[in-house]
Amino acid sequence: MTEVHQIGQVWANMLHVVHADLVDKYGFSTNAIRDPSGLEGNVVFLHLFIDALALQPIRPTFVIARNAWIQADNNRYNGAHQSTLWKSFASRGLGIWAANYVESWDEPSHYRPVVIERGQTKLPPLKGGVDGGVKYGHIMSVSVNPKTVVTISGVVTGAQRYQKVKAELIDATSNSITTVYFDGIQSEPLYLDGNTDEKSITWGPFDAQMTIELTFYDLTDGGTGWNISNIKMIR
Repeated sequence: MTEVHQIGQVWANMLHVVHADLVDKYGFSTNAIRDPSGLEGNVVFLHLFIDALALQPIRPTFVIARNAWIQADNNRYNGAHQSTLWKSFASRGLGIWAANYVESWDEPSHYRPVVIERGQTKLPPLKGGVDGGVKYGHIMSVSVNPKTVVTISGVVTGAQRYQKVKAELIDATSNSITTVYFDGIQSEPLYLDGNTDEKSITWGPFDAQMTIELTFYDLTDGGTGWNISNIKMIR
């Protein structure tokens, strides 16, 4: 699909779904034109529509445009509508793994944006695993705002498992910038791979929107290889 009007029709259909889902969850304002301060779904949609345009380059891909909407919600509403936006985009094949003409129906395992405190950015607490830890096969994707610093620490494995976590820093065009690995045994905090004294790593500050993906692996059959299982969403 390369014809410009065909591309536009597909994107317009996706935004129609976004609008419908936002209105269904947050209601409809009959006074949106006169009062843009409301929190109804159609008001939120119009704000994000305009805000996202300012965050996109010329000739954006579907993925870049989707990321602009996610970032716009982070900027204006502190990510309050992340779950609805991801659900809408994923329902049309623009889920978290969509790239290079490959569709994806998966939503991220974690919707909330990073929390910024005094200029320091921290990942939200990890929940939804076994014994307060995180099950293997989970992938967490977190949007990171510009001009912030990210610290990854306190990651804990699930009970009775040898685990590894991959932390990958990805830019707005889906390029991998850097990757580090954490190792752990049973329910102990994960250590940076190859350095048993370090439990955290800090990245940033960033000049543009970034994404951090945490991939949780489980040791295969007690051997030396690490495989990822099917993705399981943390609800």
